[in-house]
Amino acid sequence: MIWESSYWKDDLLRMGRVLRQLASQTRWRQASYAKLEKCLILGLFIIRRLVEAKKLSDSTVGLSFRVTEFPPTGKRVHYMNWHHLDRLYHLDRGKNGTIGLSELSNHFIHSYVLMTAHKDDGSLDGVFVASEFGRHDRLLLVEPEQIALLFEKVGGDYPSEWHGRFDGQDWKIVQR
Repeated sequence: MIWESSYWKDDLLRMGRVLRQLASQTRWRQASYAKLEKCLILGLFIIRRLVEAKKLSDSTVGLSFRVTEFPPTGKRVHYMNWHHLDRLYHLDRGKNGTIGLSELSNHFIHSYVLMTAHKDDGSLDGVFVASEFGRHDRLLLVEPEQIALLFEKVGGDYPSEWHGRFDGQDWKIVQR
């Protein structure tokens, strides 16, 4: 159980800085990819734990994020082909969408597909992700700036107001 959230939130602020540094680099080695993946997975897991521990304001928990969604081609996504995005998804049919914080976290935490997209200069353009459970439904592209901003927002979110109501089963909590 998270009693004092500052330890977790301070880590998120550091991860936001790391993510921004990684997004701007133009040379990528295996260590860079590993650092990026750890930052994304651990950061979004920390956020999910903070949400579950009721350590964030309702406005932060209710955030939504811009993504680009790509429909599947109909081919099954499996262990031996998950990295062939151009065969599995219609990358020419991307459409803008939004997803909530919990869904974003779950896509990364349960990722089956997780790959980077790079600009011509080598810097990070986005991260392709599809969860284990949704990999046959769609592929998402998330901009690193969206995630860095999320880490910073959560890292600085210290609710100052708490209201609770017991509904006979559990507490319903509102935080501002």
